Amino acid sequence: MDLLITSPEEYASQIQDSYPFHPAIKDLYARFKENNGFNQTRGLIRLLRSVVANIYSPDQKKENIFLIAPNHFDLNDSAIYNLIANINNSLVNSISHDIAAQSNSVAENLDKGKKGTVYQDVAKAILISSLADTPNSVKGLTESELLLYLCAPSVDVSFIKQTVLSALKTNCWYLHIDKEGKYLFKNTQNIVAKINSIVKTYNRESSLKEVRNLLKNTFHYHQGDVYQDLQILPTIDLLQIIPDKVTLVVFEPNTGGGIHPKIKDFYENLTFKNRILFLSGERSGMESLLHQAANVKAVQHVLSEMQADKVLTNDPQYIEANDLEVKFKHYFNSAARETFTKLFYPTKSLLMEADFSMNFHSNDYRGEDQIRETLEGKQKFTRATEEDLFRQKCEARLFAAQVMEWSEVKKRAAMQPEWQWHNPSGLDKLKEKMIRQEGWRENGKYIDKGPFPPPETSVSVSEISRDEKTGTASLRLVPSHGDTIYYDFHSPPTTASLQVKEHSKFETSEMRVQFLCVDSTSTHPTGKVFHWTNRIELKYRIFQNNGTLFVELQSIPNGEIFYTTDGSNPKEVSGKYESPFPVKQKCLLQAISRKDGIESPILKFEVDPAETKPGVKIDPIKELIWKKGFRFDNTNEVYAKLTQYQKNSISLLGVRVYLSPEPEDAQVWSELNFGDKVKLSASNLTQIIDTIRPFINDQGSIIQLDIAGLQFTNGHSFLEWLKVENLEFEPGEIKQ
Repeated sequence: MDLLITSPEEYASQIQDSYPFHPAIKDLYARFKENNGFNQTRGLIRLLRSVVANIYSPDQKKENIFLIAPNHFDLNDSAIYNLIANINNSLVNSISHDIAAQSNSVAENLDKGKKGTVYQDVAKAILISSLADTPNSVKGLTESELLLYLCAPSVDVSFIKQTVLSALKTNCWYLHIDKEGKYLFKNTQNIVAKINSIVKTYNRESSLKEVRNLLKNTFHYHQGDVYQDLQILPTIDLLQIIPDKVTLVVFEPNTGGGIHPKIKDFYENLTFKNRILFLSGERSGMESLLHQAANVKAVQHVLSEMQADKVLTNDPQYIEANDLEVKFKHYFNSAARETFTKLFYPTKSLLMEADFSMNFHSNDYRGEDQIRETLEGKQKFTRATEEDLFRQKCEARLFAAQVMEWSEVKKRAAMQPEWQWHNPSGLDKLKEKMIRQEGWRENGKYIDKGPFPPPETSVSVSEISRDEKTGTASLRLVPSHGDTIYYDFHSPPTTASLQVKEHSKFETSEMRVQFLCVDSTSTHPTGKVFHWTNRIELKYRIFQNNGTLFVELQSIPNGEIFYTTDGSNPKEVSGKYESPFPVKQKCLLQAISRKDGIESPILKFEVDPAETKPGVKIDPIKELIWKKGFRFDNTNEVYAKLTQYQKNSISLLGVRVYLSPEPEDAQVWSELNFGDKVKLSASNLTQIIDTIRPFINDQGSIIQLDIAGLQFTNGHSFLEWLKVENLEFEPGEIKQ
């Protein structure tokens, strides 16, 4: 009794008072007894006498009747029908269409094939509650009242609540729900009737268009990995296949069973056989699909009209239309599930069939996800494009030769039905990865998948540090495809030349060094000699001696210096520098240094004896590089400086970071070196240090930092920095 509004004890008492009639008879009679022209006593007696006579007539099936209730009013019996019509003649259309019409009404059709007459019983109870026609009379029944009036030992009231009422609302033309939520019949058609009227105006083509729209939403691709184009119920002669896309074609089922002959013929004549996927079935549910699509279209039209008329969303009619839209979409989805039950996908010899069952969750369906899952199960689709097996399959199946145009490789993927589907970018990403890892080689539009001959040996050289006073460079040598490095200063090295003992630190003050890498196992052929060239840096100093301004030039390493004081190019006509020289008037000085055929960049600066600090002119707006080295030897100092640099937007050049545990362990350390032209922000360097530090010893590691130079956003910020830090600079250290 949890669904009812009356306690069992109270219900039993009401039955005792009304027996052999259901208590509902008394309540419903009270509603219409005041109708115009109705004789309350004689009319009620005639009505109940006709009902009882009908129950016990030979034509009726014998059943256990515990109480005579509204559902026993047989409206197909002419006597009962006429008496009801006399009570309220305006509801005869409701009866004939929705309740009783010699097995042709809505309720009777809903009862067909089912045990009992529950749909008719509910409809009759609602009708009897709707007979009153006097002003302010009570009409209709709430859901709880309906369940109470129909409650009997053999009646499943939960089924009435969950199924019967919903079906009647969806199909009856004259059933309404008032603002209090009561069900009642009226002499005016409801939303369902209006929808049916609109549906009758649609032809097959308009319904088919709505089917396409609804299925387009159902099978819309979100990820676009398993298919990238969608064609819904197309004319197959007009179907266009795109070579670089997989097209899902939703096609009408074949009522004869198996694959549709039109699909088979189309596929046999298709060039890009691996670019099509069919969703169809073996039996036609198209008529049901078209009908439900028309219902959806009609109810959406009704809702649009209501919105245009500014009907409130809490209006019973609006709520009913909204509910109908949800139901019609559910019915459409059910029809689609029954109609489209087979996937046909390409394999090596033919289109393979896979069972397909659309699984909806509260009208929500992602066709793309289920198709992906189905094809993964059949191993037609793969996500594993990052694995090496994908590369192996590509080389074995798509490369017809070692060297092929990449467009031809992709074309073969579109033409070979046995090739698995995957994310459309899978092949291009594989190509990028293999070229990056040097597994494949690219030459214009051609790809060479190998195998390749063993690569030649080579050596890469990077400068770790440089003595700013002598020009001696410390180099790191990294052999590639070899293990032994030979060197010479004046001629190409051979295996008879000097051998590099320590690859990680090779020191030289020579201007040129040649290196040769050799593979001692003879697996890799010996490659070309690498020529390393030292650099010359030219510095200057301006000083006063006995009131006279002097300029001193210095070449690092030592070399011949040539200069001019009139701004002309020192490479052309210049004087050779021997010692500091006096400058008595303003001039533009340019200088260059040479050693062993190597030249320094031209040094250019202005000297004016009248200035307080000659040779120095800082532009406050331009970016500035201070080519001065700094070293910080402990962790606290390193982090403090990096914080200062970050706060002042100062970038670091030529960074070297060394990390070791505390106490030091010769086997545990890390060193990072960046070239002088590599610019790092303080925040980036902090992140790098923090990333590496745990591998050394997060809690007790020693951090050392060497910096070859600092870069400032402008000259003004540089000058402000000098004031704060109480630092000075030499003229030759500034570059703007």
